[in-house]
Amino acid sequence: MIRKRGSQETPVYVGFGVNEKTAKEKVKGADGVIVGSAFINILLNQELSKTQKIDACSTLAKNIKEQINS
Repeated sequence: MIRKRGSQETPVYVGFGVNEKTAKEKVKGADGVIVGSAFINILLNQELSKTQKIDACSTLAKNIKEQINS
């Protein structure tokens, strides 16, 4: 729908409700995804150490990338 109204050269990114489970479906028809709240949820988890938060964010990014590219 967006591509019909705008320039074919303008990149389209999806950024609402993107996580490991939804990334592949959300990216259909888009050039990429923007992940925000999934990372924030990890960073706000007070049960995790700083190192665990970094590891969890890294793992999440890797998993989302794998889901999209599979």
